[in-house]
Amino acid sequence: MSTTSDPKLALDPGPKRRQRMSFCKCCTLTITVPLVCFLVWAVGSAVYTGVRHLHAPQRVLYHNAKHANATDPPIYPLITDEQTFDILATVWLRGTAAEEKELRAAKVAAAAAASAASTSSSASVGAPSPSPSLMQHKDLGTLQVQITMNDTTEDVRVDHALYSEVIFTGLRLTDKHASAKVNFTLPITEKFKERLLLPDDLRVAFMLVPSADSGGGPFEELLDVDTPRAGAAGYTEDTEKTMLDLALESFAISVPLLQIHPTPSLCAPSNTSLEASESDATSTTSAATSTPSVRRPYLVTRTQLRVIREQNLFNGTAYRAAQKKLKATACGLGFGFTKPFFTICDHTYENVGNLETLFELEVSNPSEDESETRWAYAPYLNTKQNSNGPQDLLPIPVTRENCTGEAEPTPDPESIEVSLDIAFAARSPAKSKWADSMAAASAQAFNHSSTDCEKMNQQRTAELWSGAFGHRFYDDAHPRRRVFLDFTAWFSFTMMYMLYVPYWWGRLTTAGISFSGALLTLASYFFEFSTVLYRAYPDDITSGETLTTAFIAVVLPLIMLRAIYRVELGWNRWYPTLSRSPATHQERRSERLDNEIPWAPKLALVLAMALVYHFGKLREIRVVAEFSPLECPSEEDPLSAMEMFVEELTSALANVGAISQMMLNHRLKTFGGGYRIGAIFALTGSIAHLLEFMPWFVGRLEFRGWLSVGWLLWVALQVPLAWQALTLPPVKVDKNDED
Repeated sequence: MSTTSDPKLALDPGPKRRQRMSFCKCCTLTITVPLVCFLVWAVGSAVYTGVRHLHAPQRVLYHNAKHANATDPPIYPLITDEQTFDILATVWLRGTAAEEKELRAAKVAAAAAASAASTSSSASVGAPSPSPSLMQHKDLGTLQVQITMNDTTEDVRVDHALYSEVIFTGLRLTDKHASAKVNFTLPITEKFKERLLLPDDLRVAFMLVPSADSGGGPFEELLDVDTPRAGAAGYTEDTEKTMLDLALESFAISVPLLQIHPTPSLCAPSNTSLEASESDATSTTSAATSTPSVRRPYLVTRTQLRVIREQNLFNGTAYRAAQKKLKATACGLGFGFTKPFFTICDHTYENVGNLETLFELEVSNPSEDESETRWAYAPYLNTKQNSNGPQDLLPIPVTRENCTGEAEPTPDPESIEVSLDIAFAARSPAKSKWADSMAAASAQAFNHSSTDCEKMNQQRTAELWSGAFGHRFYDDAHPRRRVFLDFTAWFSFTMMYMLYVPYWWGRLTTAGISFSGALLTLASYFFEFSTVLYRAYPDDITSGETLTTAFIAVVLPLIMLRAIYRVELGWNRWYPTLSRSPATHQERRSERLDNEIPWAPKLALVLAMALVYHFGKLREIRVVAEFSPLECPSEEDPLSAMEMFVEELTSALANVGAISQMMLNHRLKTFGGGYRIGAIFALTGSIAHLLEFMPWFVGRLEFRGWLSVGWLLWVALQVPLAWQALTLPPVKVDKNDED
């Protein structure tokens, strides 16, 4: 309670009166707040659900003892983390069309003879009529299709085994990397000359089998571990497969090894190719002769085999219901077809998961004399998408065109030696999906006109992208470290340059800033960016990189000039005005300390350093030499003598400017000239870039660039600057400091 006797209390106006909220503001808050809360809840729920599904796509099938149907026996994983297994690889080459035609004719003759023998004592019947097949679709209605299927004349496929060996032994589901080479001889048969050549005409099949000492469990109960698998030659048409063979093949995978790409014809435009000669003779060939091309086969020599690491128990009822649904809809069966179409099968983990194969096993029980029945699901195998680079495509030397003007065509070799690089990794569903997504985003289109040097650079990119997500091309390589160093160097140098603009734009005082050092640094920026613009003119002058460089070349020096000259921008009615603020006591003290070393020695040092750079050729002396399997030309045009001297002068200006700022920081015991974090970014980026050249850290390098003495001198200046940034405080502005 206030009284008039106390003057302080008499002047107290009391609590501020609360304002009434307007109707519009009340309506806005009433609508906006619930809407924002709903959007946050919806987005958060969607993200949470998506992340959970990504980490465990089959979560709805997991066994839970609290479920109502938990009494149904659970389904166990066939392979656990404690068990070991081997991988058998078999390379198959499809037979020629003549071989398949011969086998088809033999099967037709055998079927006809069997049919004649079985019907010799009965009356003859008419030809079988086509059997109707109903196709039901909610948008198309019901269609009736007449299809004649003769079991004796179905497509016959002939495959020849070129290689069959166990390539991995003693693997576990916890292994993140293993590698092997598959060496075999590929015969150049007439199959590669056929017009209809498919990617899976040459394929490799991977089969997972238990190791000799697998550690027990359901997988060891599946078969006798003494059964020899190494060196199996593949099955022939007359071989009857056992239950063991069918069980192992049920979750094996087959991977195509061919890629078919159109390439320019080696013949003249007026000549013909095998593909053109096999096409319709009445079709026009004007377009083909103008731009002739031939589809040529390439052999993929690198792949990554993966097994999805799934160890959870599945609920028996839910698993069988999901498997029944998959059987009814897989490979086109959902459209009403009576037979699956394997060309449209979706074998992705998100679609089939571990539902393809279910085993009923008799497992011995140590506590009892009798065995018990246990259900187990098979592991899921697949290969990583786009796991190869351009250098991993081996052109198959086969002639697929007839050049009419060539007197003696070069004969095709009878066979070639092939070496396949196979990598293995056990991955979680989330990591596998993430790797496939990034592989699809970074896929490189095939370019037949790429030079060897371009392919080498593209191979390095493919190696880094694949290695970043779990596929190492070589055992002694560390691609994730290289990706980390590349990103660290790029991010650090980008942040270093980006921090210059807000620092100089926000300067309210020049205290702690070396005036001479800032001018020298400003001049180095101007020369550096001007050289880039000069070299970009006129071809690349409108590119995004050039325009960004031009913006920095103009804006950053102007901002620095405004800061060091204390220029203020104002307005006098309709036109801008410039005024200069007088120096404060702190600013005059900084100028006196900076001027203790006059301009003449600094400029002389700039000139001397530029001459040492120029005549000593410090930019050409390799501290770390480059190496490459190929001699590739430089991607940049050679510099003229004037351009070279301007670059060396730019380096000298930047170095002397940094030295001037370091000397002022030492005298004032404060850090100025930039943000302290900027100096740390500069040193961090330099160290990261330097480590990229160290094989003991990044592992195997197919090729690398070089480091010059000039670059190391610049790095040497970043060390004391970073030390000052860590040990010295920033410049403090005294608010009571007057002019």
